[in-house]
Amino acid sequence: MNLQQYKKIILPLLAILFIISFYFFFTLTDPILFWIDVAVIACCIFLGRKFLKKD
Repeated sequence: MNLQQYKKIILPLLAILFIISFYFFFTLTDPILFWIDVAVIACCIFLGRKFLKKD
């Protein structure tokens, strides 16, 4: 598989993970889990921007 095929697989998975994390962002009350969730959201945004960036 080349990089373009990986991007087609990874980007939807990142979007699903982002949506699930965004849901937990509003429902979690434990501070440690909240900050882990914030880190996951930031990672999804960073990787999504990196994969969508045109080289």
